[in-house]
Amino acid sequence: MKLFSNLILIILFAAFLLFFGSMVFLTNDHDISESENRSLAQKPEIDKESIIDGTYMQKFESYITDQFYYRDDWIKSHLLWQKVTNQTFLNDNYYIDGEWVYPKPFTEVNKDAIQMATTNIEQLKDYTNKREISLYFFSLPDRRNMLDINYPGWVEPSIGDLDKETLLSKFPEEHIQVIDVADEWQKKFGLKDYKDFYYKTDHHWNMTGALAAYEVIRNTFDASMPIYEDGPFNPEEFTKKCIKDKTFMGIYNQQLYETLEPSGEEICYAVSNQIQTGKWQTFIRGLEPENEVSFQDIFGKANQLNQEQVTYAEVFTTDYSELHIINPYKKEKNSKVLFLKDSYANPLVPLLANHFQHTTFYDLRHNKGESLYDYLEKGDYDAVVFLYSNGRTLDHLFDFDQTK
Repeated sequence: MKLFSNLILIILFAAFLLFFGSMVFLTNDHDISESENRSLAQKPEIDKESIIDGTYMQKFESYITDQFYYRDDWIKSHLLWQKVTNQTFLNDNYYIDGEWVYPKPFTEVNKDAIQMATTNIEQLKDYTNKREISLYFFSLPDRRNMLDINYPGWVEPSIGDLDKETLLSKFPEEHIQVIDVADEWQKKFGLKDYKDFYYKTDHHWNMTGALAAYEVIRNTFDASMPIYEDGPFNPEEFTKKCIKDKTFMGIYNQQLYETLEPSGEEICYAVSNQIQTGKWQTFIRGLEPENEVSFQDIFGKANQLNQEQVTYAEVFTTDYSELHIINPYKKEKNSKVLFLKDSYANPLVPLLANHFQHTTFYDLRHNKGESLYDYLEKGDYDAVVFLYSNGRTLDHLFDFDQTK
């Protein structure tokens, strides 16, 4: 009897391997994983050199792992099992607290990245000072630093605030204005307010949080930027407009293969009758005519999409290498500002572009091999403004000359 049962197990195991092994080759390969936001390994080419040095088998193993039949469903089933068995971190990365998703905390200050950032900021300060270009650095409050997360006691606490404070403390004291938006928030808000500022299943802030940061940015410009003339922030200027017939797909939920069903994620915009985008000229990448698009096609696409679920990039805008907005209502001012940004700045695009004649949003992550200094020489900007979230110092966001 034991021999028979062992034989059945062997047959079933062999059938499993045969079926799923053959399906890898019989089904079409996928190019990307939307859940993981990465490219998937493709079938490697067989050649003598790769077989001899062993790289072929390494690539083939990655290919089988990425293209396994019904791969996403197997991963989702594993995540659901982790939930049922009360694992602290799903996929060894995400902690669930009610409807909120939190990543594992960072536990080490990135000293090398901070040293690189401060050295390069010092050089940029000297460059802009010589050319009389105003320089601002807004440290935008990252979700990971602002929310009171009830991790289990054995989880090592995050060092996000320490990373931020170490970085900002090393910045030069002259010419550059450094504004920690979280410090300004603490004069007006408390911990109970911050949960209204961020999405539950995404690492970004929502429009409420972005508007609270815009208040700090605008008031700073009003107090110190010579080319800015629109006055301080006025909350009565703005109303909230929300999309009711769609649901929000946060990046954390997407990376957890949509195993969560959060409620109450508002999809809203700050609306002002002072912002008239209809006559704006909008260019993605360069200013060549073929790069001109409608502003409505790159911001707030969620309003036009015929789908139930929308992402942060679709609610606001995605990360372009360059985004130029020419505002004809500011033509007489001839003001020109370059914003160096990460994705936290995306909800702020129309709010900031409303104040200047030519506004450029430039993302160093998508300008590989380029020099920011060459770009500044060609651009003739009046001001350079950093809009970086402060979850952790990332060296590639401070690599201003990637031609080296």
